[in-house]
Amino acid sequence: MKQRLRNASRQRRIRRSRQQLVQFSRAICHRLEALPLYADATSVLFYASKEDEVQTHELIRRASTSKQVLLPRVLGKHGLSIHRISSFDDLTPGRFGILEPPSIGKVSPKSIGLALIPGFAFDREGHRIGYGLGYYDRLLRQFKGTTIGLCFEADLHRRVPCQEHDVPVDLVVTEERVIWTGKKKRPGKGQDRAKDGSGPGA
Repeated sequence: MKQRLRNASRQRRIRRSRQQLVQFSRAICHRLEALPLYADATSVLFYASKEDEVQTHELIRRASTSKQVLLPRVLGKHGLSIHRISSFDDLTPGRFGILEPPSIGKVSPKSIGLALIPGFAFDREGHRIGYGLGYYDRLLRQFKGTTIGLCFEADLHRRVPCQEHDVPVDLVVTEERVIWTGKKKRPGKGQDRAKDGSGPGA
């Protein structure tokens, strides 16, 4: 089932035009930046997007002027380490061709207040379909702060397969809405709806 959802998401990514990718990504980042919990965060764990993911490069550039920007670095098959950067230009291609920070400035996942999490698909309860390597699954088990999944609306499902040890994210942000998954209490009403009022709640 998970592999079937990954394959379906891959096909949607292939069919999605560059214009749609940019348009949807900008809308997702706009919704994220409008959230008080993001705006007020002083330190955020980002991910450096691949070509077909929700695009985060400009988001990282903007954040680097006012926040402590953190990014993951792949540690072989063992997981991810988290590092501070001072500029987007600090990033260089690492394993899988994904931009990574240098090995200096390591930060404990337990000390981070807010993290953005990628994935092929999410559901309304915050469960995710990742890339099958388990890197973020292991990271989420260590993480004590708030987690936000960035997701195209087409990849948001009512339910995705999950196991007892899986850790859901606290929010899912799409180009149409923000969903609080119920893992943590949201700070105010209305943040689980689209800005234009057209999106349903969680």
